[in-house]
Amino acid sequence: MTKRNEPCPCGSGRKYKYCCLHNPKMPSAPHEELGPAALLWNAFKEAKGDAPLGSIEKLNEELGAFVTARNTQPLDDFLGLSPDEMHALQHNFFGTVHVADRVATVPPALPLLVLEALLEAGMDTEEPFDELPDAPLDLALERIASTMLCQDLDEDGQVHLLDMAFLVLRTAGIVRRDDDRFSIDPQYSEQVQRRDYGSLYPLLFQTLSEEMKWGFSTPAVFEPFFGFTLFQLHHAQGADTPLSTFLQQFYDAFPMVFDDLVDDEEDDTIAELLPIVAYFISVVVNYWGMLGLVEEIGTADDALLRPHSALQELLAFPDGWEKSSL
Repeated sequence: MTKRNEPCPCGSGRKYKYCCLHNPKMPSAPHEELGPAALLWNAFKEAKGDAPLGSIEKLNEELGAFVTARNTQPLDDFLGLSPDEMHALQHNFFGTVHVADRVATVPPALPLLVLEALLEAGMDTEEPFDELPDAPLDLALERIASTMLCQDLDEDGQVHLLDMAFLVLRTAGIVRRDDDRFSIDPQYSEQVQRRDYGSLYPLLFQTLSEEMKWGFSTPAVFEPFFGFTLFQLHHAQGADTPLSTFLQQFYDAFPMVFDDLVDDEEDDTIAELLPIVAYFISVVVNYWGMLGLVEEIGTADDALLRPHSALQELLAFPDGWEKSSL
């Protein structure tokens, strides 16, 4: 019996778990799993056809041109982005994607729910306050628990989100702590007094995206790919989309994350559920949900996620990338 991480017997060159484990096909001739260099070389030879290879210098020049051209071609596994575009998205998101200075439609971001609860409970925006009182925190927790995304979480999970939301406010500099006392930073006091959350939201977005650890178990698992997860939401074009679609898109693009999460020795049931749970907790709840970018989530076995309309206002991807979302 073929094991999950062995080459698929269909001859595709992919691992069994990514290929025919859930969609069996008739096997072809036996094969060995090829590394990236070998696959690239085979693609280059196929493109050249019967043309002679020529000198080493000429070959290097042609191979370099082939790689350059190949890196600009859209890939299905990257939702139509090319390798070059994916590299820019992953390694230079804020230099590649324009982020608005403010949004007119403010998503129900959990840090803003916490901030509003503190203000409604009578917190003065100019005077410092001691350890956070129970009343506004209870109000904030009640509001977090009422969001559709968090309704099915237990109390510990909701408290974790409350703590994380307050940490976002502090990391962003909106709330600061001096001599064991909390206060609204004077830089933002006017915006807070006016409840001008549309101008604060991009700051919260950038803070959570760049400066905080929100991933599952090992912090490095999901955070490096936050740009692609946002492109996934963009790609959905505001439509209700099954969670399974987002899962498949992500693990098709980054199968190494799947490998990091699933141990070959894991029980099959755990191995099947862990990548689902990890993505849901880390990306859907701790990232999209913290920012209010997922407007609704169903409770069925295959939940439906609805991207918030503010996403299109907040982020502008480069010209030409829109084709990848059609």
